[in-house]
Amino acid sequence: MTPSSSAGYAELMHIYAISAAFDVVISSVMPAIGVTSSPYMCTVFGRAVRRTASPAFTLISSMHCNNYRPS
Repeated sequence: MTPSSSAGYAELMHIYAISAAFDVVISSVMPAIGVTSSPYMCTVFGRAVRRTASPAFTLISSMHCNNYRPS
């Protein structure tokens, strides 16, 4: 999945940089905000990272959701 807007790309730029620097695929998740929204999930492949690799870890962003608790 790719970000739905140009702002989405800007917010993920540091994750692309980390992916490229460590040569790993990163799975990024932002939990749902409110009742009607759904979680935002994205697989990030930095420059020169193999697209066939599995994510090394999942990064959970909580900048908009201070009360996230995994189920």
